Amino acid sequence: MMKWGHVSTTYDVPLISDHSPMILSLCSNSVTGKASFKFFNVWSEHPNLLLLVENTRSKYFSTNSMKNVWLKLQGFKPALRKLNNTKFKYISQKITKAREDLIAVQERISKQATNALIDLEKETILNLEK
Repeated sequence: MMKWGHVSTTYDVPLISDHSPMILSLCSNSVTGKASFKFFNVWSEHPNLLLLVENTRSKYFSTNSMKNVWLKLQGFKPALRKLNNTKFKYISQKITKAREDLIAVQERISKQATNALIDLEKETILNLEK
């Protein structure tokens, strides 16, 4: 019990049941540190990724081989962060917007189908798949 920093219990309303649900929340005492670096697969499809890799690989940092590899990876992180911020920032909002656009086009098609709307639907689907 000592390894848990905060324990709380919440009793919810029974609604249609004859039992009241009990929610037990356990929060551990964990030391928060710096988040580890994650490579996103979407980066691999970007046309400039290989150029970024080559620019970092061609640099020489240290005579120690392992330290050189580590320093190259450290030098690669800012380039990937910049790529992520310029090309993939707010990706969730962009996907939500594309889905909303697709729903709107499909609703218009259900009311009155035209070739222009069908072409627009295809274009919107392609945009969503990007």
